[in-house]
Amino acid sequence: MSLTAKILLQFAVKTADEALGIPDRKRFGDISQIPRDQLIKWVVQQHDAQRAGKHFDVRMGTPQTGLYSWATRKALPEPGGKTMLFQQPVHRYDYAGFQGKIPSGYGAGTVKTHDMGTIGVQEAANDKIKFFTAHKGTPEFYTMIRTTGPRKGAGRTERTQGGSWLLINTTPVKAPQFLGTDEASMSKLKYKSVPAADVEKLFTKGNIIQNKVDGASMLYRLFGDHIEAVSYRVGKTGRPIIHTQRMFGPGGLKAKIPPELAGTVLRGEAYGTREGKAIPPQELGGLLNAGVAKSLEAQKQKGVQLRTMLFDVAGEQDKPYADRLAKLQQVISFLPKEKFHLPESATEPVAMKGLWDQISTGKHPLTSEGVVSWPEKGPPTKVKVLPESDVWVKGVFPGEKGLAGVGAGGFEYSTSPEGPVVGRVGTGFSEEARKQMLADPEGWVGRMARIRSMGQFPGGAHRAPAFLALHEDYPSKMAGLIGIMKARHKGRMKG
Repeated sequence: MSLTAKILLQFAVKTADEALGIPDRKRFGDISQIPRDQLIKWVVQQHDAQRAGKHFDVRMGTPQTGLYSWATRKALPEPGGKTMLFQQPVHRYDYAGFQGKIPSGYGAGTVKTHDMGTIGVQEAANDKIKFFTAHKGTPEFYTMIRTTGPRKGAGRTERTQGGSWLLINTTPVKAPQFLGTDEASMSKLKYKSVPAADVEKLFTKGNIIQNKVDGASMLYRLFGDHIEAVSYRVGKTGRPIIHTQRMFGPGGLKAKIPPELAGTVLRGEAYGTREGKAIPPQELGGLLNAGVAKSLEAQKQKGVQLRTMLFDVAGEQDKPYADRLAKLQQVISFLPKEKFHLPESATEPVAMKGLWDQISTGKHPLTSEGVVSWPEKGPPTKVKVLPESDVWVKGVFPGEKGLAGVGAGGFEYSTSPEGPVVGRVGTGFSEEARKQMLADPEGWVGRMARIRSMGQFPGGAHRAPAFLALHEDYPSKMAGLIGIMKARHKGRMKG
């Protein structure tokens, strides 16, 4: 007997009074009333029912709407996959937390939670729903399409059948396809670097000097009606890391982009501000590495506003930078000023020195990191006020004393991707970063980190190193190597 037939049989046999969690078996709810652009309750319950057999119940809703509900034989599909759902009556909101045994009546059997958290609904109509999961580290995106409507008829069984829906996991699996560009165009820019003592050599006619921001580099795709934000790096699964909802909220960012600009991919530096001043990179990293729901809640509690400084156009490196900057100036007029801006640009030597002096003396409101010099053609040059180094995380070590069981003590590092461990970093971490390391050490192993130190010993170890931030923007080609490093770390942990 099919799942649909078994579910219908239960409706035919049992009365509404016996249906746990269902106030009215004839009420399936108005899908168009599901709140959009905010986070709502989500739960998937594994139900071992005496009559319908083992299946999953998928539910979403609010205290006001109750839980819109569907039943399915299979768990939610992987990206690109699909499965059929059968709509069920609206359940009471408090039923989301139910686990245990239903002794008799409708749904008799055992119920346990398979997944619970929040989702953001982007579209909700009586024949279509689009949403994303907000409680996991990397959101997944789904579309539900009604395939049959509620069955009509005089009998109770037919009145209670809510119709079938096709659930499709639309989570992007490849960043280039999602951005509509090739991998070469979306690879991270390569910079030259000069020490701060030589910065004035760059203050020449033809160069454009801009302020840096201590944030995380991202790519932004302009669609005709909205904008997506994506990391340069990939997640644990190899899929792109989409930051759109962390950057712009559950509803994303809607915008009217002219046809001639739609499809453009921009390079930008995402950063956070509090009371007009940039937050430390460690705090920004915590917000970008948390699940969407936790990130948005933390932004609200800490009074942080995430913004982006756009600085280049991806895939157009063959054009003079002045032309790319002109395109950015055109694009910025169609974007919300509270979310996007361009860097300060100095083209005359006196102005260049003035910008550097403001940054190097700590008087710039957004940065004390340094500047970028753009020549007419060719790669840019970055100049940092204080020297930094990149290291590779090889392992996480536990915290001691007050950190024991609460947060990690820090990480071991190497000075090259495949090099040996040469030292440890145990300072500079935020409380949230230590908690993340302890909860998910594999999420750190293999990552490239920025540190500041008082120099290096001959063996490569840094003297008094302090953590600044994880790189959020290393190229996706690192993914295979990172997988090997994580496997090695996991093996050491088991050993």
